[in-house]
Amino acid sequence: MKFYKSILRIWFAFASLLGFLAGWAFLAQSPKPQPYSDLEKAQVVADLPPVPTIDQLLISQNPGTGNGAVLLRPVNMGRRFRTGGS
Repeated sequence: MKFYKSILRIWFAFASLLGFLAGWAFLAQSPKPQPYSDLEKAQVVADLPPVPTIDQLLISQNPGTGNGAVLLRPVNMGRRFRTGGS
């Protein structure tokens, strides 16, 4: 049994190494990406409004609390099954 285990481990190691090298060779032959050269579209993206901070988002979602505090309720994850073990 120990002999077969050793052979199986060697086979897995060999197959893993072979798969890694084949993937590396495949990716090395793939076409290289072209640099982004359309500056008109890049400038349109730069005109977006700034992303609001977390504080701004929390205050806008809970206007009635006054101080922006968020009331979080625990989520019921369901009943845990307890086993006696073995």
